[in-house]
Amino acid sequence: PLPATGNIGTAAATLPSDIDIYTVGLGNSSDIDSDELESLATQNNFFHVDQDLTGDKYFQLEKYYTQIFMDVANLATIVDPMYWIAPGQKHEIEFDVLRGDVRALIVLYDWKGLRLPFFCVSPRGEIVDPVMIPSGFLLRSGATSQARFVEIMFPSKEAERYAGRWKVVVTHDGRVCRGMPGRKQDEPGFLPNDCGGYKDPLLYGIAIGVGSNFRMMPFVTPGPVYVGDPILLTALVSEAGLPVIGCTVSVEWTAPSGATGTVTLMDDGVHADGDPDDGEYARMFTQTGSAGTYHFRFRATGWSRDGESVMREALRDKAVLPRKPTGEPDDGHKPDPDECC
Repeated sequence: PLPATGNIGTAAATLPSDIDIYTVGLGNSSDIDSDELESLATQNNFFHVDQDLTGDKYFQLEKYYTQIFMDVANLATIVDPMYWIAPGQKHEIEFDVLRGDVRALIVLYDWKGLRLPFFCVSPRGEIVDPVMIPSGFLLRSGATSQARFVEIMFPSKEAERYAGRWKVVVTHDGRVCRGMPGRKQDEPGFLPNDCGGYKDPLLYGIAIGVGSNFRMMPFVTPGPVYVGDPILLTALVSEAGLPVIGCTVSVEWTAPSGATGTVTLMDDGVHADGDPDDGEYARMFTQTGSAGTYHFRFRATGWSRDGESVMREALRDKAVLPRKPTGEPDDGHKPDPDECC
């Protein structure tokens, strides 16, 4: 049994060297030990979910877990936005699939479990949906209480059918559905059978990833960062393991105060990015004037070797710690009130 009070002695676990570790902190910055969570994570795989999961942050936790799954499943994240849609509107979220890509994963997040119809359209106009699967495509679908997903396997040796610009179509026709998607449907939409009128705008989120050789790997400064210290933002862009040059790589940032902005990473050899034109894009982020967690959305746009347009996105968080008062030891030792003086 665990003691009612006091510390519990633990020993560091020996983990295999070929696994990645992700950590997620849930709560206000003062409620979690961001420094400890970052030290446990590998490859900067630390995420902080703000306690207030309302408004545009409603899907924040689900989105982080989706990104973790995409990383583990070797999927490159393309887009990860949230939208408001009003009755009578139709949204078309576009994304590009390359000739060398083998599959795509689309996750739709349903606000409070209220589900709108959505389906995919290939570059040739073929509708891809659990009830309308074109020949040669394979599709796996599933749902939780607040999300639905479809995973599409592209037809082998038929790049002319899948390579190009896809669309995810989301419509609000004045009704919503509740519950798990029905098994018998006669129209696309991946919907439950329990539907009814709904005349208000609705928030939904979407995440799209592809199994692709075109990758972007984001990094932030490892180790503790204190107020006023810069954070090095780095993105490695590659295709089939070879560096991709000439990309536009930007990072949208959100500070603990809610302030936002965008910085552009460079590959010119003078912005802590290694050699010029080596596919390593970087820049120092210096606006760390307050303690707390900074959220970073990396976005790379460029061209594949076949001349196809490509976009990749990824999220990373970084905790900025308050500076210690003058004279306080920096060895990390926290005084124990029960220690003898």
